[in-house]
Amino acid sequence: MTIEAQGITPDRVGVSRKFTLIAAPLAAIAYPWTPRAFNIAAAEIVEPSRPAHLIFWLGAALFLALAFAIPLIGLLASFRLARVTAPTVAERRAELVALLVVAAPAIYTSLGVVDFMTNSPLPDEWAFALLWALLIVAVVASPDRPYPLASAAAAPATLRVAHGVAAIAILAVFLGFHLVNHLTGLIGPDAHRSLMKSVHAIYGSALVEPLLVAALLFQVASGSFLASRHLRASADPFRIFQIAAGVYLAFFILGHMNSVFIYARSWSDPPIVTDWSFATSEAWGGLIESGWSNRLIPHYALGVFFVVAHMGAGLRMAMIGHNLPERWANRAMFGVAAAAALLALAIMLGMCGLRLDLV
Repeated sequence: MTIEAQGITPDRVGVSRKFTLIAAPLAAIAYPWTPRAFNIAAAEIVEPSRPAHLIFWLGAALFLALAFAIPLIGLLASFRLARVTAPTVAERRAELVALLVVAAPAIYTSLGVVDFMTNSPLPDEWAFALLWALLIVAVVASPDRPYPLASAAAAPATLRVAHGVAAIAILAVFLGFHLVNHLTGLIGPDAHRSLMKSVHAIYGSALVEPLLVAALLFQVASGSFLASRHLRASADPFRIFQIAAGVYLAFFILGHMNSVFIYARSWSDPPIVTDWSFATSEAWGGLIESGWSNRLIPHYALGVFFVVAHMGAGLRMAMIGHNLPERWANRAMFGVAAAAALLALAIMLGMCGLRLDLV
């Protein structure tokens, strides 16, 4: 059977076509060097002994922008590949890898913690590059036969409802308090610590904390299953965005739990208190000056953005499911996403040292 008879055009199997399939993971390989370059430029800016030249300000802005651009490349690649009506196996695998590229900041941060804990002889940036190299090989080696798209069968309704209910419970018990707590960083570390001491008595209690951890793990497991069902069929950009946000959050949640419960509380001797100082790497000079911790800037910022925007995507689906006009649902999602971006910006400005004078 010829390529044309299989519904695959000749250019689809060419070298240039293969390159487009791996462009996103190729960009991901460069991700670790963007916060490193940002740190080099930022170190010159904060150096008190000499005035910072404009080139360092531009360099810091450029490399920080590139750190955020790489997950965006993964998201755009996912959009493009999801639009293919008759995808090949290679294209479908490339779509899955592109979704992982969206989570590159969370993956790199988690890998760095594990690398430090295991005292690995392989630097984390090279381990990170090896991961993407293996994924690139998996895509390139994929056959160009047609991928059998399944019908758009709905995921189990009970699981979708449980996933949504758990999200609302987490928002009410933990996430709302946690985000507001981080916003107080704009006032100062003391305000953050004071509020954290109050709210931690609720979600950090011996009764609530295990239930919260179980709920978060349930969200990761159920969300992964729901995403796998949706990815069996073609998906629109709204659904792909929802899945991409979920992929990021899965790595973010698991990595965050490892950092807090295993690294800080169990592995470290003595245990580290996971307060403002821990989150902002205060002991190492802060998120901007620390050569390791500047990776946390995109990691945290996208974590805040995606957790709120993911809920906005869920709200959109709920509105459509209740027969509200789709344009209303779309506007609601865009509004929540815009609010999520502003919230992430405000929190990160506080974590990076900006203070509001409320006196």
